[in-house]
Amino acid sequence: LSQDLKVKKADLSFDGAVFNLHGKISNWRKDNAGLDLNLDFTDLNLFELVDKLPELERYIPSFILEIFNVLHGSDYIDGTLNLSSSMKEPQLIAKVKLSQGSVDLAKLTYSKNQIIVKEFKLPIDYSILSVTGNYQLLDHSFKINLVSKDLPLAKLRPIAARIPFFKAYREIIAQSYLSGYATLDLNITYDSKQGTIVKGPVKIARLNYKSPTYPLTFKNIIADLNIDKDLITINHFQGYAYNPKYGEEKARNYVEARGSFNLAKLGSCDLEIAAPKIDAQTLVDSGIIELINNKSTIKFASGELKNIFI
Repeated sequence: LSQDLKVKKADLSFDGAVFNLHGKISNWRKDNAGLDLNLDFTDLNLFELVDKLPELERYIPSFILEIFNVLHGSDYIDGTLNLSSSMKEPQLIAKVKLSQGSVDLAKLTYSKNQIIVKEFKLPIDYSILSVTGNYQLLDHSFKINLVSKDLPLAKLRPIAARIPFFKAYREIIAQSYLSGYATLDLNITYDSKQGTIVKGPVKIARLNYKSPTYPLTFKNIIADLNIDKDLITINHFQGYAYNPKYGEEKARNYVEARGSFNLAKLGSCDLEIAAPKIDAQTLVDSGIIELINNKSTIKFASGELKNIFI
């Protein structure tokens, strides 16, 4: 008599999603029984699943679903869930593969209160955002690596607005304009003691940016940056800056820069800034004068400056 209990096929449905269960329970009459089951699914709506089974939010935070929706453009997903365990090691191991049609998107493993992201690839326009790392369920700490080439920055604005880390800046982000492309290789870690730490290189091309809280608008920015927690190193920066309050013609203010500054200590910087021709008001609005001399009270200036090097 076989000691294996086989499930050849069991069809299930959930709110329009179709599930197919197959696999086996080996040695099910003995002390070393083992579980090896696969659950294939199509057209699964992740939002509806978490809404109807709220305990899943412990494993899938809602903001991650929102980000996935923004990047992927769809709530629906296909995939396979593999569940394995044994009486010798009764810890459940869950492996998930996600796909959209013939495109593989993710490979995840759950074990010992940890989600390991072996592969997570999201097509974004003509670029791909690749994510690897791990997420600890008990303390919500994580370590991830983000890699992308020519990532469209316009997609990052709605994403940032959904991340808890940027909660205080959501209104500003929502009102900002951002376009261009970024090539990045970032390591991001988070724990309750140190907070969020970001490290790695970022290259930006054809960036256009406008913020409701900063007077200058930036056009056609090219930049080569390196992030090390609060320290931002500018290897190269070039582009145009102007205050739209004084007209579009000020867009001829071409600026180059290199050096570094500290986000935690904005008065702490080591920057070299050069401009062959810049109007005085743009220089005032940039905040550079206050950065050099925090006692400066200049609010308005007229005229044009040439061959500026600071």
